[in-house]
Amino acid sequence: MSEPMIWMIRRFLNSLEAVTLLLIWMPAIAVFAGVAAGWIDLAGGVAILGSTNGSSASSADGSSALSGSGAGSSGWAIVTLCGIASVFASWIWLGFMSRRRSMVSREMRKGLRASWEALDRKPPTSLFSIAVSSVSRDGLANRPVGSSEAGSRRSGSSRANDADEIDLDDPETDPALSWVRALPNAIRDQSRASAMDQANIRAVLDAVESAVFCTDSAGRVMVSNTAGERFFANRSVVGARIEELFTQAEILGLHANTAAGRNATVQIRMTRAEGARVCQAMAYRVPWQRAALRDDEAARPERGREAIVIVIRDVTELAMAVQLKAEFVANASHELRTPLASIRGAVETIQDGAKDEPAMLDRLAQMIAQNVSRLEDLVRDLLDLSRLESPDIVVTREAIRLEIIVEQLQEMFTPVCVERNIAIAADIDPACAVITSDAKLLTLILKNLVDNATKYAYSKTAVRVVARPIQPAAPGGRPGVRISVVDLGMGIPIGHQQRVFERFYQVDPSRSGVAVRRGTGLGLAIVKHATKTLGGNIRVESVWKQGTTMIVELPFALGEVPVMDDE
Repeated sequence: MSEPMIWMIRRFLNSLEAVTLLLIWMPAIAVFAGVAAGWIDLAGGVAILGSTNGSSASSADGSSALSGSGAGSSGWAIVTLCGIASVFASWIWLGFMSRRRSMVSREMRKGLRASWEALDRKPPTSLFSIAVSSVSRDGLANRPVGSSEAGSRRSGSSRANDADEIDLDDPETDPALSWVRALPNAIRDQSRASAMDQANIRAVLDAVESAVFCTDSAGRVMVSNTAGERFFANRSVVGARIEELFTQAEILGLHANTAAGRNATVQIRMTRAEGARVCQAMAYRVPWQRAALRDDEAARPERGREAIVIVIRDVTELAMAVQLKAEFVANASHELRTPLASIRGAVETIQDGAKDEPAMLDRLAQMIAQNVSRLEDLVRDLLDLSRLESPDIVVTREAIRLEIIVEQLQEMFTPVCVERNIAIAADIDPACAVITSDAKLLTLILKNLVDNATKYAYSKTAVRVVARPIQPAAPGGRPGVRISVVDLGMGIPIGHQQRVFERFYQVDPSRSGVAVRRGTGLGLAIVKHATKTLGGNIRVESVWKQGTTMIVELPFALGEVPVMDDE
């Protein structure tokens, strides 16, 4: 017997129809059992158990023959009627059940097809059912399924490509069973795909550095990213109302305006744990839907329901850059206008008749020379600062002898040292005699630091250039160097020490001495950018009216250095 036949028999025996048919055939089975047991005599009728005295033997021969003939006819009639009744009842029952099963199967197929459509996938075709159908049509029912599988695939390949081409009324080709078996895996795959999509979207949202909050129209937060959770580290964000999270009227007004249909952006100052910050808040109104079960009427998504997305971005650095840019333009204009005004005044004085007075003419010429020199210094410093701020600057690292740079600075500042009766001394550790760095940038750093020190050091003192090694931060790393420029002079008040590296910032005009020694206000800004370009940092240590120490630390400047010529 073939496997499909065995499978169909087992399926039938396990179904309700088998039990019902057994009950329908019970009378006929009882009659057949009675005949087999001798309780019913087809020739003499129904035998009565326990009959006594052999009463049947007293009947006459003629009458016994007639009665036996009638009883035999009635016995056959009983068996025939029982069989006909059972067959007729079975036919009615099977017809009813077949019709009912066909209706149920159709409804089930509709539901299964709707389920597959809801999953946005095509229902599979039962290869086993197609094989059974092919075997039946080709008259190969006695062959195993495996032997006819190739032919079944060939004959049913056109139908296997599309479930719609299968005859759904034919139980042999009904794909409902394969649909049911494949549906859990399809739901599991769809759920896994949906979960992965949600995880990917969440990962993208959490990767955004700005704080993102999504609220409903009533102002309750429904979704927040990791940055939003960090923005309020001491409390839960999801489920809270916007009024509970923010006290700034600008943000609350922004939320209200956006809920009314007006997207907007505001910039506000907020006090955070790290200090005052400048934040940019942006709000957008977006459509919002929420999935719900069909029987959850209260949670069904409403038509036209919208959410409000608020993005808060920290723009403190950008705001400071804009402010510094504005201040830089104003300060540069002022620094340029001052010497130009002096030169113009001197020229007008000469034109008004001072050229006939030699003493006044010499004084005015000296004034023009001093202001021209100041303009040259200012332009040079601006060009240096612009070059250092450019991302295309090239750093050339080479072996440098610090003593040579100090000797060049001593020669460069000899007139100033003689005028103010100060000296420039070197205190270089032997381990720092040769360092690896960019010669031009290092010279620019030390030149500006020594220039500042010679301006503000007391007379009859020394400006010292000190170099000491720095231990590496990690074991096995290359050590660095700490270069300090120390002066004994006016010093810097503690309230101004953090601003001395800003462009054009000067603590007090009285500290600059006479006009000829007044700086451009860009020297320490140049030093800061040059040190940053070399990967180092700079800081200041100063005591008012006692002196100032500028400290430059350059990592990885010692250790392996290129071989130098003795020359």
